[in-house]
Amino acid sequence: MEYMYESSTPVFSLIKEYEKTLVQLQVDPQNSAIQDRLLKQQQDMDTLGAWDTSANARTILTKLGLPDHSRKLGNCQAAKKTCGPGKNLD
Repeated sequence: MEYMYESSTPVFSLIKEYEKTLVQLQVDPQNSAIQDRLLKQQQDMDTLGAWDTSANARTILTKLGLPDHSRKLGNCQAAKKTCGPGKNLD
């Protein structure tokens, strides 16, 4: 997913931050500051309509044979097969 979120648009920046916050919350689920940040980001996702963008990005990656969205694109065998040899997508 990281490759798709390299864009500096507000929607992609928000999705990237939201994903990071989810990981932080998994590590420390009782942290109220992280919980509050996640709630604010969820509200922002609603406001910007970012849920559809995130779902579409996941669908595209899955259709490309990249179901593990947490891995870097350059580390995926499917990415190398899809994009061909000699193309650096990192």
